[in-house]
Amino acid sequence: MRDGFEIETVRAGAVSVAARATVPLPPEPDFELTDEAFGAELGFRTGLQVIVDSGHMVPVRLQVTEIFRRDDAGEWALIHRHSSVATQ
Repeated sequence: MRDGFEIETVRAGAVSVAARATVPLPPEPDFELTDEAFGAELGFRTGLQVIVDSGHMVPVRLQVTEIFRRDDAGEWALIHRHSSVATQ
C-alpha cells in the first residue's frame, strides 16, 4: 500500500477478467517496481515485468508505466497502461 493505493484492487479486476476468458491466460507476471509517485488524485508507477507462458512462448521483459486516478468512492483506478519491450 502506498498513500492509500491498494494493488490488490487492480489485481482483483484482472482476476475477474481472467475468470471470464474463453481461452487460458498465462500466469500473472511479477512486477519489479522502479519508480512511483502518488498525489491526492493522480498517481503513477513504472517497472519491469517478465511474462512467461508455460506453453510455447519465449519469456518477454517489458517496461511498464501505469497511471491511476481516484474514483468517486476514493479508490485508485487504473486509467492507462503502456508497455514496450525492454531494451536492457
